This record gives sequence, structure tokens and C-alpha cells, in this order.
Amino acid sequence: MKPHQIPQLLFKYRVVVMAAAIVVLGLTGMFSVYAHQQRPTQADTVAANQAATPHQIKQQQRHLKARLKKYLTHLTADGTTSVSFYNLGPIAGSSAAKSPLARQFYRRGQLAVSANAHTPVVSASTYKLFIAAYLFHLNHQGQYTWDTTSQDGFHRMIVNSENDFAEGILDTYGLAGIDNYIGSQDYYTPMFIANQEAMTTAASLTKLLVRLDRAQAPLIMPTIGRGYCLS
Repeated sequence: MKPHQIPQLLFKYRVVVMAAAIVVLGLTGMFSVYAHQQRPTQADTVAANQAATPHQIKQQQRHLKARLKKYLTHLTADGTTSVSFYNLGPIAGSSAAKSPLARQFYRRGQLAVSANAHTPVVSASTYKLFIAAYLFHLNHQGQYTWDTTSQDGFHRMIVNSENDFAEGILDTYGLAGIDNYIGSQDYYTPMFIANQEAMTTAASLTKLLVRLDRAQAPLIMPTIGRGYCLS
């Protein structure tokens, strides 16, 4: 694995956490223009795309968000569950991306909703995402080098969810220093407290993963044949 493949690896596995729940929502039944037929023709689809006004789209977005909020509120009512949902928008080249209606309805972040998302919970292995962001930050500052050993450790941390590499970073750089960086990025802190399990929030995880998807610094994103870093 070459150094420029490190960010590609993290980008690839982001989908494990950011499950595309939006797929199940679909467009069927969202707009009354589709209701008269179970299998609309191409002409019907074109007409529906043209007929839906920005106001109608906003109304349906609000309606869907209200339903999602109600469901998530019920799901988290006992205080043991924390949920943060954020839609990334249609994938370029997909059928949804080619539809003017779908592009507007599923525009990135327009269906975001959460419940109990700022309550600290045990992070389990997701703390490794914050370790990854910290290492990208150090590398961007010229304070960390991707050599053969670090590449192998990072790969095992992300792909196999092994702990030794991440725990080694915590030991080397210190809990306080890493927490200071995490706080500077507006993520939940303190994440790391000696002799306690790492803590985070659903809101913090969502924020980090959205930044990863948007290729925001310090996360280095893959591009054509090489990586780049937004500063």
C-alpha cells in the first residue's frame, strides 16, 4: 500500500458507518403526480419533474423530515440510543442524479434529522476515525510520515478494526493533545480519559464523516491517480 492510498482506504470504508438509509425512502408516493400509476412511463416522469415546484419540494421535504424525526424520537425515547441522520445526495451518474426532481428532493443535507444526538456514548471502534483525522492533521503539518509500518498499522486499524495501532498513537501523542485537536474541530470532548472507554456523540461522528465525504481538511481525498488535501 502506497502513502497516497491511505486516504482512499478511509474514504472507501466510510460507507460502513454512513449507511445509505435514504435508499429505502424512494420517490414512490412522495409526490401525488406519481400516484395515478404504479409504473409511470418516461413521459410521466418528465412531466412530474417539470410539474414539481420548489415550494412543493420543500413541503415534501418537511413532511418526510417530520416523519423521520417522529420515528427517531420514538426510537431514542428510553435514552439508550443516539441517532444522527444526514443524506449525502444522489451519486453522480445515478438515475436519481439524472432526475431534476430527485436532485432537488435529495439534495445533500436537506433531509438531515437527529434525536438524542448530542448525548455522549461509548464510541466503540468509531474512535479510530478521530485517530485517523488526527494523523492526517499531523501529516498535513509535516509532523507525521506514512512509512511502511504506519501504513500497515493504519490499514489494520481501518479494515480489520484492530486496536494496537490506535492505542499506540494514543500512548505516543497523549490523550490531552489528541483531545485538544478533537475539540478544535468542534467534535465532542473529552473523548479520551485515562482508564475509561472512549466517548463521543452521534452528532460528532456525523460531522466527521460529512467532512470526509466533502474532502475537507485535514482529510486527504483521492482524486484522479493521486491524493490532495484541502487547506
